[in-house]
Amino acid sequence: MPWVMQTSINQRISFTTF
Repeated sequence: MPWVMQTSINQRISFTTF
């Protein structure tokens, strides 16, 4: 399930950016 990893990475990037 690559989408799961993509979501995790996206959330991590969003949190870091914020």
